[in-house]
Amino acid sequence: CMSSFRLPKGLLTLAPKSSPQRSTLQHFENCQIKTSVAAPCGKRPHWPPLGVSEVAFSGRSNVGKSSLINAITHSKAARTSKTPGRTQTVNFFSVKGPFQLVDLPGFGFANAPAHVANDWKRVTLAYLRNRYTLRCTYALIDVRHGITSTDYQFIRMLLEEKSFYNLVLTKCDTVSREHLDTVYAAVVAQVQSMQPDDDPGYPFPRILCCSAKKNLGIEEVRESIMVDCGLITKKEQAKNLPPRVQPLPEGAVRPVLEPLEDFKESQLQAPDPSRPADPSIR
Repeated sequence: CMSSFRLPKGLLTLAPKSSPQRSTLQHFENCQIKTSVAAPCGKRPHWPPLGVSEVAFSGRSNVGKSSLINAITHSKAARTSKTPGRTQTVNFFSVKGPFQLVDLPGFGFANAPAHVANDWKRVTLAYLRNRYTLRCTYALIDVRHGITSTDYQFIRMLLEEKSFYNLVLTKCDTVSREHLDTVYAAVVAQVQSMQPDDDPGYPFPRILCCSAKKNLGIEEVRESIMVDCGLITKKEQAKNLPPRVQPLPEGAVRPVLEPLEDFKESQLQAPDPSRPADPSIR
């Protein structure tokens, strides 16, 4: 019997696989790429006409964006590759539901020429600023590494643009349960430290855990997307999704975190290679 992740009361626990009664797959069927927008040097991107709600996916190269899109749509519409930096356009995917999915270019690929990386950043920023139908951006974080400096910079961009976002920890089948708990706690601390002081009403993100390879947590990602698009009520979502990160209590001092370049080594404990990953999360 397969399992999926849930976080009741803010703690990582395992729950039975989602029942067919609350399956949301029907809204994500018939997925196909609708259009692709490139980032021509020095030119404004030609966006498709605004219409239905949009949900975007972002993350470092090779974090698993295409794999996650394929998992939640139960398709092979998004092209996957082991070569980092393959997604170099903004790809729009239509689905059966009243929304569409958007795959943003991967960032943080060290081998990309500077001008190419700048074009990717420019087209992503242009997307965030020009698509008022964007309901939420899902920033993917590789659970093996936690939030890196490039992840941090992208999240800061989302905050500066006042763009709502959620976080997804990917590849959770590759680490031990202890590592997963440590990374989750570290990400919560990072989110609390980054939240803007000048906008106390800005919503905190939800942190989801998944594995596209093992089909873990995929139903929760679908439900979260439907919540963002207004297709699930607050009463319905309360039972099935992890809570959003809670703000620090009034008057509390924000955590002073070490420089991000040293964050992984100093605060995240790598799994013991001599010990297999926890079978309960496979």
